[in-house]
Parts: sequence; structure tokens; C-alpha cells
Amino acid sequence: MARKPAATAAKRTATLPDEQTALLTPEQRDRQLLERAEAGDKSVTRGQVRGALERLPNPPQTSLGTGAVDHLVTFLAKDNLVRQECLRREIGAVRKQAAGPDPSPLEALLAERVAVCWLQVKLYEAMLAGSFGTGTVAGSLLQHKRIEVVNRRYLSAIKALAQVRRLQVPLSVQVNIAAEGGQQVNVAGDLQPPS
Repeated sequence: MARKPAATAAKRTATLPDEQTALLTPEQRDRQLLERAEAGDKSVTRGQVRGALERLPNPPQTSLGTGAVDHLVTFLAKDNLVRQECLRREIGAVRKQAAGPDPSPLEALLAERVAVCWLQVKLYEAMLAGSFGTGTVAGSLLQHKRIEVVNRRYLSAIKALAQVRRLQVPLSVQVNIAAEGGQQVNVAGDLQPPS
């Protein structure tokens, strides 16, 4: 009789509920399953993860924008935790200022983009400032081109946010109607953009 490989036996025991797992609520079991999957447990399948995410009332969210910000902040501030936190606060302030009061989901997304592009402009400007007098003319031109590219992206993000805001503003219209007897009736109101 052939023995089962050790990996199969380990997989089977990892999926068997023990006494503690049996006492968990379904939501706690789903969260535990997701934690195991995040930790790299190969016994967790994609279907199990998908099911757990669909059942949870508040599933975990990924934020790729935050990951990009983290990389940029770490690059700019190195191991200086104070400087890292100051940069994160500045980015948050830029995001909040760009989003404005009570932003729509699209405005919030575009405000995040504005903040990330702002940080990229600051990064390349800092790199250029740090290379003054140490590089070649060709290297300096490359740095200037990089700044131009990220600045264009920054301005494009600002323009997109402004366009979204402009589309959300109701249009005021006034119509003058001539009535019988030479009377003129003025009708005014706001037109809402079609939903």
C-alpha cells in the first residue's frame, strides 16, 4: 500500500476544523481563512478566498495608491521616520485640499491621483537638486525631462479633477416668455446634468 505524500497529509490537517475553529462565527472563520491566505498558506484555494470576500460585510481593501506612496516616501525619507511621517502628512493635506469638502467617489480618486503626482514632482525635483554639480549635462537634461513628464501628469490630474467638478455643478437657466397682452414672464431654474 502506497503512503500519501506528507504535503497532502499536512493539507488535510490544516483544513480540518479543530475545537477553536468550531467555536468561531462564520465571519471570524472567513477572516481567519483570509489571514492564512495572506500568510502564504497553500492549502487555501482561490475559490475559498473569493467566497470569504463575498460573504464578509466589510472585506479588506487593497490600496495600490497607498503602496506607491509608501515606496516614494521611503525613497525620499530613507530611514528617517520623522521625515516619512511629515511627508505622509503633507500628502494627506494635498489630497484633502484637492478633494475639497464632501467629495464624490470620483473626486476622491482623482484627489488621490493629484497627491501622488505632486509627490512624484517633489521627488524628481529633490533628485535634481541633489545632483547639482555632480552629474553631466546629459544627466541633467534627463532629470529635467523626467520633471517635465511628471509635472505634465500632475497638471493632467488637476485638470481631470476640475473637469469632473465642472460637470457636477448645476447649470442656471433663465427663459423669458412673452405672454398675451405684452406681458413678459421670466422663468429661472437649475438644470441638473443627466444621470
